Amino acid sequence: MLDRFKAVAALSVSLALAATLPAFGQGEIKIGSLSALTGAASQPGQSQRDAVQMVVNEVNAKGGIKGQKIRLLVEDDQLSPTAAANAARKLVYQDKVFAIIGTPNSPTALSALEVTMEGKVPQLVQGVAPKITQMANPYVLRVTPVDSILAEILVNYAVRTRKVNKLAILSDSTDYGRGGRDSAVAALTKVGLKAVTAESFNNDDQDFSSQINKIKASGANGLVLWGFYVQGARIVAQAKKLGLDVPIFASSGVLQGNFLELTGGAAEGIHIVSYFSTADSAPNVQAFVKKFRDTYKRDPDPVAGLGYDSINLLIEAIEKVGANREKVVAYLKSIKNWPGVTGSKTGAPNGELGVGGIIVQIKGGKPETVWRSK
Repeated sequence: MLDRFKAVAALSVSLALAATLPAFGQGEIKIGSLSALTGAASQPGQSQRDAVQMVVNEVNAKGGIKGQKIRLLVEDDQLSPTAAANAARKLVYQDKVFAIIGTPNSPTALSALEVTMEGKVPQLVQGVAPKITQMANPYVLRVTPVDSILAEILVNYAVRTRKVNKLAILSDSTDYGRGGRDSAVAALTKVGLKAVTAESFNNDDQDFSSQINKIKASGANGLVLWGFYVQGARIVAQAKKLGLDVPIFASSGVLQGNFLELTGGAAEGIHIVSYFSTADSAPNVQAFVKKFRDTYKRDPDPVAGLGYDSINLLIEAIEKVGANREKVVAYLKSIKNWPGVTGSKTGAPNGELGVGGIIVQIKGGKPETVWRSK
């Protein structure tokens, strides 16, 4: 009887170990990085990868996590939900990673999350669509402030600080754009206002004159622009060319990649809601900026900051509770006022970690922080 009990106990231990062993091999912890490395959103995607790799290299140079080196496996989601799902499937079932960092874009994040939820793999996401944490996925952890937070910050700043009371909304047709539009409408409702018009565009559009002329005709005295940096740059440049002379308040997705260069100087004066700026004087932000510049000879963008915070959060959790997925997720959902370079992080049961934000204004061709949430 005792032998049988020992055998059952040994089997139970073996099964428990099997749940974590796939993420390891030869003393290493496998972590995936998923982002767009090619195509229209490749610059922020590469920034995420580079920031994560920088930290991994640092940790490995010091001996790893309690003697276990980190192995980073990088996949390209190509800004395609189908490619993101396939890449996530490879990371989860073929590479058997412990966790995945990414992706920065909401549509691809939502697609990948279907896979990681099924595989019970933690995924630290940067996309900001509200739907990301409404999937009843216990393994999702969002490091970015959600759209509803950022949109409310942006609208309140426009209305209360800049005294703009006739806002138009121009958003892309993806989940990211629709989520931002809906959040901006909700934020306007809270202050007793309505959008004077709400227009949309597709990410492969080149000409935005129709939407811009409708906004001019609406009597708007301000524009909320919610989209990504390539289209955002085209819209800002075309708005100036077509004489849309109103202040522009843009989403965090706009201030990525080479947005400022693409606008040809037309971005001067616009306001952008974000959670990271290289001009932020906080000591931890400046230390990160210097480290990234020294390593890659370029400035980090907001997605680089999110990648940096994500990998550091994940490493801290593993160091504190061990390489157990459920314990790591629980630890991250319980953090309070964790000092990230992309703002304070406080966990919530649904996986939200990001709180607060900043407003930057483009001055002299560079973003300058002009407002910060408390």
